[in-house]
Amino acid sequence: MPTPVPAPRTPAPILSEPRGSTTARQALQQIARACVQQIQETEPRLQRSGAPEALHQIRVALRRWLTALAICGSACGSSHERTKATLKWLARELNEVDQLSAFFDT
Repeated sequence: MPTPVPAPRTPAPILSEPRGSTTARQALQQIARACVQQIQETEPRLQRSGAPEALHQIRVALRRWLTALAICGSACGSSHERTKATLKWLARELNEVDQLSAFFDT
Protein backbone atom coordinates (compact mmCIF):
# COMPACT_ATOMS: atom_id res chain seq x y z
CA MET A 1 0.00 0.00 0.00
CA PRO A 2 1.51 3.36 -1.02
CA THR A 3 2.24 5.98 1.58
CA PRO A 4 -0.49 8.64 1.62
CA VAL A 5 0.62 11.98 0.30
CA PRO A 6 -0.26 14.89 2.59
CA ALA A 7 -2.20 17.76 1.10
CA PRO A 8 -0.18 20.90 0.46
CA ARG A 9 -0.49 23.60 3.04
CA THR A 10 -1.65 27.03 2.07
CA PRO A 11 1.32 29.37 2.31
CA ALA A 12 1.21 31.77 5.22
CA PRO A 13 1.36 35.51 4.61
CA ILE A 14 4.97 36.42 4.11
CA LEU A 15 5.11 39.83 5.74
CA SER A 16 2.38 39.60 8.32
CA GLU A 17 3.72 42.53 10.34
CA PRO A 18 5.79 44.83 8.17
CA ARG A 19 7.42 47.51 10.26
CA GLY A 20 8.51 50.97 9.26
CA SER A 21 12.09 49.99 9.94
CA THR A 22 11.99 47.02 7.54
CA THR A 23 14.16 47.82 4.54
CA ALA A 24 13.39 46.66 1.01
CA ARG A 25 16.38 44.33 1.21
CA GLN A 26 15.11 42.78 4.47
CA ALA A 27 11.62 42.39 3.02
CA LEU A 28 13.07 40.67 -0.05
CA GLN A 29 15.08 38.32 2.16
CA GLN A 30 11.96 37.40 4.17
CA ILE A 31 9.96 36.76 1.02
CA ALA A 32 12.73 34.72 -0.58
CA ARG A 33 13.08 32.55 2.55
CA ALA A 34 9.33 31.94 2.67
CA CYS A 35 9.27 31.00 -1.02
CA VAL A 36 12.21 28.63 -0.63
CA GLN A 37 10.46 27.04 2.36
CA GLN A 38 7.25 26.62 0.36
CA ILE A 39 9.17 24.99 -2.50
CA GLN A 40 11.11 22.70 -0.15
CA GLU A 41 7.94 21.59 1.64
CA THR A 42 6.08 20.95 -1.62
CA GLU A 43 8.81 19.31 -3.73
CA PRO A 44 8.68 15.89 -2.01
CA ARG A 45 4.94 15.68 -2.66
CA LEU A 46 5.49 16.54 -6.32
CA GLN A 47 8.23 13.90 -6.56
CA ARG A 48 6.09 11.18 -4.92
CA SER A 49 2.76 11.80 -6.54
CA GLY A 50 3.10 14.23 -9.41
CA ALA A 51 0.04 15.97 -7.95
CA PRO A 52 -1.02 18.99 -10.03
CA GLU A 53 -1.67 20.97 -6.83
CA ALA A 54 1.94 20.45 -5.72
CA LEU A 55 3.20 21.76 -9.06
CA HIS A 56 0.81 24.70 -8.72
CA GLN A 57 2.14 25.56 -5.23
CA ILE A 58 5.72 25.58 -6.50
CA ARG A 59 4.72 27.85 -9.37
CA VAL A 60 2.96 30.16 -6.89
CA ALA A 61 6.14 30.39 -4.80
CA LEU A 62 8.18 31.25 -7.89
CA ARG A 63 5.70 33.97 -8.92
CA ARG A 64 5.74 35.45 -5.41
CA TRP A 65 9.54 35.51 -5.42
CA LEU A 66 9.68 37.08 -8.89
CA THR A 67 7.16 39.72 -7.86
CA ALA A 68 9.23 40.54 -4.79
CA LEU A 69 12.32 40.90 -6.97
CA ALA A 70 10.44 43.21 -9.32
CA ILE A 71 9.37 45.41 -6.40
CA CYS A 72 12.40 45.26 -4.09
CA GLY A 73 15.20 44.00 -6.31
CA SER A 74 16.63 47.42 -7.03
CA ALA A 75 17.57 47.63 -3.33
CA CYS A 76 20.04 44.82 -4.00
CA GLY A 77 21.70 46.49 -6.95
CA SER A 78 22.46 44.22 -9.87
CA SER A 79 23.09 41.18 -7.65
CA HIS A 80 19.49 40.04 -8.01
CA GLU A 81 19.60 39.75 -11.82
CA ARG A 82 21.07 36.23 -11.87
CA THR A 83 18.49 34.99 -9.37
CA LYS A 84 15.72 36.64 -11.38
CA ALA A 85 16.92 35.00 -14.62
CA THR A 86 17.11 31.58 -12.95
CA LEU A 87 13.63 31.92 -11.43
CA LYS A 88 12.18 32.98 -14.79
CA TRP A 89 13.80 29.99 -16.48
CA LEU A 90 12.44 27.60 -13.85
CA ALA A 91 8.97 29.17 -14.05
CA ARG A 92 8.95 28.69 -17.85
CA GLU A 93 10.01 25.05 -17.48
CA LEU A 94 7.31 24.35 -14.90
CA ASN A 95 4.71 26.13 -17.05
CA GLU A 96 5.55 23.74 -19.87
CA VAL A 97 5.22 20.76 -17.52
CA ASP A 98 1.85 22.08 -16.38
CA GLN A 99 0.66 22.52 -19.97
CA LEU A 100 1.82 19.03 -20.95
CA SER A 101 0.19 17.49 -17.91
CA ALA A 102 -3.19 18.71 -19.20
CA PHE A 103 -2.91 16.12 -21.97
CA PHE A 104 -2.60 13.33 -19.43
CA ASP A 105 -5.30 14.47 -16.98
CA THR A 106 -8.27 12.45 -18.13
